[in-house]
Amino acid sequence: MTTHTFRRWLILAVLMMSRIPMAEAQTSVGGHIGVVFPLVTHAAGTTTNIADHFSIGVPLGVTFKGKGRMAYDLELVPGVQGTPRQTNLTVHPGFVWDVGHSFGVGLRAAFDVKYTAVGIYAAGEPQLADRR
Repeated sequence: MTTHTFRRWLILAVLMMSRIPMAEAQTSVGGHIGVVFPLVTHAAGTTTNIADHFSIGVPLGVTFKGKGRMAYDLELVPGVQGTPRQTNLTVHPGFVWDVGHSFGVGLRAAFDVKYTAVGIYAAGEPQLADRR
C-alpha cells in the first residue's frame, strides 16, 4: 500500500467517524449524607427512648437515576451505641420514586451486617436538591 492510498483511507475513516453522534450518559449519579438519632426503639418486646439508650448513625448514600422518575439508592449507615459501646453497619438498598413537589417515596430493604437482622420498610423523604 502506498503512502498516497493510506492517506486516502485515513481521511475516509476520519470523515466517516465524524458522522457518529456523541455518546450520552443514561444515568446521573448523586449522593447524600446525614445524621440520625433513633428517638424511640422497639425490639424484642422492649421499648426504649433516646434517654435510655443513646445511639447515633451517619447515613452515607449514593443514588443512580435514569431518565424516568425512579432511582436506585444505596445507603450505608455506620452507627455507634452508648452503653455498652457497640458499632454496627446497616446496608439499605432501595428504590425511590419522584412524586413531584420536591418529594420522593421509596421502598428499602435493611441488612444489619453485625447481626442477622433483615427488614423491609417504606420511606418518604423531602428532596432538598434537584436530583436530575
